[in-house]
Formats: sequence, C-alpha cells, structure tokens
Amino acid sequence: MYGVDLLDETTTILPGNYLSLLIPIGEGDVDYDIMAVDEYNDTYSFSYTISLDYGTEQEVLIEMSDID
Repeated sequence: MYGVDLLDETTTILPGNYLSLLIPIGEGDVDYDIMAVDEYNDTYSFSYTISLDYGTEQEVLIEMSDID
C-alpha cells in the first residue's frame, strides 16, 4: 500500500528537474516503497532503505532499470 501522492494528476517533473523530499527518520533504518508513473503510463517502483549511516542527505535517482 502506498501513502500520499506527492504530485497531482496534472503536475509533472520535466526532464532535468527533480523532486526533493524531506523525510523524517528516527534511530535505525526506515524502509520506503516508492512508485512513480511517467507520461506514457510506465510505472517505476523500487524499495529504498534510509539509514543515518549514509549521512543526513541522500540522493535517489529513478532510472530505466527501475521500470516494472
């Protein structure tokens, strides 16, 4: 089950732009399942573990290999 839709149906991220999220974490690792849909209705989904061991800022790129 996915949570909040961060973009509405008409908002898109243009090539070269990005979406920046502030995600609060506590002690220990936190697992997130991420899903996005492009203009061709291709679905991108992957899981990501956020850990303080990786630093306070982390960058996650969605790539073609993430397509379901």
